[in-house]
Amino acid sequence: MYVPSVAQSDLLRLKGFKPIWTPNGLLFEKNISFDKKSFTYSISNISPDYITNPLVRITSLPEELKNKVLPHVFPNGYLCYYDPEVSFIDPLEPIQELSNCIGQVEQIIQKLAAAENVSDIAQEIQSYWYGHVICILLTDNIKDTISFGYKKIINGKKEQFYIVVNELQDATSWIKKHGGIIDEHKSEITCLTVKVNHNIGSFYDYKEWPPNSIKDFFSWLSIISNNLASNIAIEIARKLKETSRQKILILLITQQGIVGVFVKFNSATINNIKRFIVKKGKKTKKIKNSSLIDILSSKFSHTIFLRVNGYKSSIDFVVSRNTPNSKNFINNRIALVGCGAIGGYLSSFLVQLGAAGGASGRLSLYDGDIFMPDNLGRHILGIGDLFEEKSTALKNRLSENTAYKLNILAEETFTFNEDISRFDLIIDATGNESFSTKLARFVHTKRKDGTKITLIHSWVDAMGHVASALLDDGTSACYRCLREKRNGLLIERLPLFKDSVESDLLPKFSVNCGSTYLPYNSNVSVTAAGLAQQLAIEYINNESIDKFRYIPLSSMVNRHRSRTLEKIKGCPICGE
Repeated sequence: MYVPSVAQSDLLRLKGFKPIWTPNGLLFEKNISFDKKSFTYSISNISPDYITNPLVRITSLPEELKNKVLPHVFPNGYLCYYDPEVSFIDPLEPIQELSNCIGQVEQIIQKLAAAENVSDIAQEIQSYWYGHVICILLTDNIKDTISFGYKKIINGKKEQFYIVVNELQDATSWIKKHGGIIDEHKSEITCLTVKVNHNIGSFYDYKEWPPNSIKDFFSWLSIISNNLASNIAIEIARKLKETSRQKILILLITQQGIVGVFVKFNSATINNIKRFIVKKGKKTKKIKNSSLIDILSSKFSHTIFLRVNGYKSSIDFVVSRNTPNSKNFINNRIALVGCGAIGGYLSSFLVQLGAAGGASGRLSLYDGDIFMPDNLGRHILGIGDLFEEKSTALKNRLSENTAYKLNILAEETFTFNEDISRFDLIIDATGNESFSTKLARFVHTKRKDGTKITLIHSWVDAMGHVASALLDDGTSACYRCLREKRNGLLIERLPLFKDSVESDLLPKFSVNCGSTYLPYNSNVSVTAAGLAQQLAIEYINNESIDKFRYIPLSSMVNRHRSRTLEKIKGCPICGE
């Protein structure tokens, strides 16, 4: 618990606060009124250098605001008054920052008095739901969903989770990846997912908040919409009748988030439902909706009631959340040649943008090299992957760490007999100039036969002092165009080193016969991988781009600008 400086204490007294010593430390308390409504709030844990905002708690409310759900106020009275993600706290101005804090807090309290920010509740439904357990929704197809419960040790405590999927194997895979243990008997839980278009923030005046029983839950649904409450009751009854399962997970899918409840009904309730719902032809004859709700929400209808906070983790949500206004790699067919330092990071970047995902998506990884201990220093793979083929190890690593199902093929060596028409994009991350040149020629030859294919090269240059990437779509320079013949010699089109620096570096160390190693940090590989990812993103979104990317990573190399290079006349690969 921080103790404020003398200057901060003086400011608080000047603004009407009184110091109070408590068993938990020093706090400052103030009474304030707006619209004839009296509030008391306290400020504590005030850092002298203001490295964090202090804790603010409303300790007394006007009578008319008691028993109401108040925006930005937690049940224990603490106030959420700033967002650390978008707020800058200047530790060099602790007095001014404390003054700003007080102003922000009192502005929120003034809005509470005037009920001006009640609409904020609708945007923060998950924060006010106070779920007992967490549910992960792995699908956007909310029809025919199934659910399973599992437990996982979090911070030394066994926590309950639920998973909602369309297929059993997806649930099994997720639970294994998350390190969970499926609930006893592996019994399926009936799942009801409901898309709600209503404003579900209607609980400002609701006294029984948050819902602590199925009766409270239906009462709240009725405030939102009588039809919503009735329809959910009907669906619950239908599910109970069809499955005879006592456990049911009910999720409300809203634009503001996912909330729901887990209920275990007793067998008598299920029998009552079966008795009142009978088949009549192809239609279902139902009891009155109000009576159905009474049966479901009876005090003795259920033995377990838990509030659930839901979170999406479907492929579309995970991928599009960070790129909401652009295309991604879902359903694209991509070949990544080279799974070394660059390819390792790049494969992860591509998967995060949807590669290997979707019904027709595929990521083919080519690299038959073995992952050795001397690769540990700058590769995304780790100790558990030692002595495996890099492509296989990467496939396993990516699959284990991705929420959704991936279609990854681990291949050994890319051969020039490949049918590249089965790919939308080929990315060369080998960093091998001879291979890259031959690959460029192979692709251009296939283009002449009508194959439409885009090629991206990514490599580390200048002995680790430059990261580069090139997009070759046939309209501009190819990989070979980065060199040109002068006086019979094949030289760099864009010289890398300044003057005679190259001869002074030569950081090549012979490791074994026929093997060399260039020492450079992993940030160089990550930079090269990032350039390739960015080129791929811009290409798939048809953006106007610089097709050659160049980033100098030291003062020893020339600082060329990224650009689109023209083809070299007479180039043996792309020249007309």
